[in-house]
Amino acid sequence: EWQEALDNYKQALDINLHAGANSRKAAVRYRNIGRVLYKKGQYSKALEMYEKTLDIELKNLPRHPSMAYTYNNMGLAFDGQCNYQKSENNLKRAIEISRNTLPANHPLITNRQGNLANVQQKLKGESIK
Repeated sequence: EWQEALDNYKQALDINLHAGANSRKAAVRYRNIGRVLYKKGQYSKALEMYEKTLDIELKNLPRHPSMAYTYNNMGLAFDGQCNYQKSENNLKRAIEISRNTLPANHPLITNRQGNLANVQQKLKGESIK
């Protein structure tokens, strides 16, 4: 099931790359591939896809709400790798962008705050050991 989704996203990415390596649609495809890889537990590969997404977004969409998705996803992937400091940094960036681009009571902000709280709890547990 995941492999079929991954194959379809890769085919869509190939089509988007023909339109230009820095297209917004290519960024979305990289992010989607990253999400599938994340769900498969392939955190390093997911992070590679998120980095490609971020490169395109930084060139084309600085401070755009979609960047918050990318930083949030990177934070979750770093959490999956137990790299809580990098996870925290990315989640904080996601929240900052969300607060600057979304209404104050938007549910994505509270979702990302919950992700950050989970990671901070893990960081506290790490420092106790």
